[in-house]
Amino acid sequence: MGHEGRAMSTTRRALRCFGIATALLLAAAAGRATAQTPSTYGKLSADSRTLTWEPEDGATLTGRHDDLGLFPADLAAFRDVFVSGGLVLRRGTVATSDIAVRPPLVGRGTVEIMFAPLAATDYPEEVLWAAGTQAVVAAGDFWPGTIVAFDGEVVVAGEVAGHVIAIGADVTIREAASVRGTVIVIGGILRQRGDGKIYGDIFAPGGHRRPRLTISRAWEFEEEGFAWRPQVSYDRVDGFRGGLEFRLRGSAFQPQVRVAVAYAFASETWQYRLEVRQRLVRDFDLEAAARIYRMTDTDDSSWVGRDENTVFGLVAGSDYRDYFGADGGELAVTYKYRERGVVSLGYRNVDYRWLSASPNLWHLFRRDHDFRDNFSTAPIPDQDSTAFADYISDFEQRTSAVILTFGVEPLETARHAVGFNGTLRAVYEIAGGRLGGDYDYDRVMLEARGWWDTGEWHRLSLRLFYGAGRRDLPPNKLFYLGGAGSLRGYRQKAFVGDEAFLGTVEYRFNYWANDLLDGGVILFLDVGRATTHPKFWQPRKFKTNVGIGLGLGDAVRLDVAKGLDYSDRDIKVTVRLTMAR
Repeated sequence: MGHEGRAMSTTRRALRCFGIATALLLAAAAGRATAQTPSTYGKLSADSRTLTWEPEDGATLTGRHDDLGLFPADLAAFRDVFVSGGLVLRRGTVATSDIAVRPPLVGRGTVEIMFAPLAATDYPEEVLWAAGTQAVVAAGDFWPGTIVAFDGEVVVAGEVAGHVIAIGADVTIREAASVRGTVIVIGGILRQRGDGKIYGDIFAPGGHRRPRLTISRAWEFEEEGFAWRPQVSYDRVDGFRGGLEFRLRGSAFQPQVRVAVAYAFASETWQYRLEVRQRLVRDFDLEAAARIYRMTDTDDSSWVGRDENTVFGLVAGSDYRDYFGADGGELAVTYKYRERGVVSLGYRNVDYRWLSASPNLWHLFRRDHDFRDNFSTAPIPDQDSTAFADYISDFEQRTSAVILTFGVEPLETARHAVGFNGTLRAVYEIAGGRLGGDYDYDRVMLEARGWWDTGEWHRLSLRLFYGAGRRDLPPNKLFYLGGAGSLRGYRQKAFVGDEAFLGTVEYRFNYWANDLLDGGVILFLDVGRATTHPKFWQPRKFKTNVGIGLGLGDAVRLDVAKGLDYSDRDIKVTVRLTMAR
């Protein structure tokens, strides 16, 4: 298409958007509905047994959880049924299992529903006006009409069925949000985050900042409950590892099955994982899970993610994680309270396998640099010594453990963009004794994270971690600090022990806004200790580092840190690929 064709296309789009905006504003000003047939609104109240539709004008909806139907006066006259939270029910009788998620229609609560008439025009009748203020559609909320803002801000974290028009105002479409109609932004900036969707036309001459790249979710294909995605990784134990993961699930109350199969070329092993999940009770979120596997595992995922570690392994020959073979199975029961509180009780029976690293694996740069040995900083015999063979024999044993987990999940990503948010996690693991197995230990981990965000410019983050173990801890159950994800002013995994503490404070100022990524300066402080010494809480023994970082949005980050003692005088430079975590 030539320049003239593109200019004509842009002109037609601008005129169409202007026409939509004009029609909406005139209709709203005239105070008349644009639909020929009034929409039907009401509330759906749910208790432990019965769902009851409370209509405003004539529709009825009643039934038990396992036999729920929609019975308006004339079902054929309605196009779709919209449930708050963005769920769309197609015409016809709908079972409860199809609407028991997002939001759950189980337990107690009230859900707003709208029936959209077939005779309605393209322009919803309800208009939300905002002048000099902020109009917000929170995550999980549904606005059935159009939003018009003057000299303010529009933040969409849920779903808008109509259009969004902003004059002299900015518009932000958060992660997992959607706008079904047209978005028009004049005299402001349109920011479209993550997987936020706009289904209509877009007219934003002041700037349209599109979604950022997310590697971990880029390849996932789903159709009618069946999903599959490739699994690819690269590390110093397995080398290149490639495979597929399949998922099958019919509805919220049917079993979910996951199957993953992969082949590791360096270790020349086939690996697999089979998992089955089943919701046990309709009235609240109680789920049972069972899994069996033979795989290469790690306990370092919370510090450095698999995709990020893969990139550094391929590019620079750096592998930040340690690995062990795990052959066995698990059983777990998990209860979720209002999507944030999580309590899980699990049983694990696993045979450990020692895995040796392949130091000469290929990487793009630093060709003369070899990968380090597996568990190179752990207190184990030299891997070239005769004592190491005895150590491997002792390591390759069975562990039988019970794991109790309690957590408080953060608010949905789309909702914690402004204000304070946080997460808590506590894990208690006990192995051996009456549970059997060859290892006998107990282990506790406590972690709290919090962040306060003003929106565009400032962000303050805090992280606290404490872990302790007793008796016969295998090397993969010890605690390691140093390097990426922990004490950034020291070498990777420089400190190891059966007890550890880490505290991190960060302040970020976004100084450079552009159409792709936000540039930010980060100031940070890390304090921590990992040791086997019985007197742990000795302030002078704790390691401290300070540093400064440069961040490009949620994609790439460069940290420069320096320890404040004389044990390691070198300045440490760390690159993090946060989009691949």
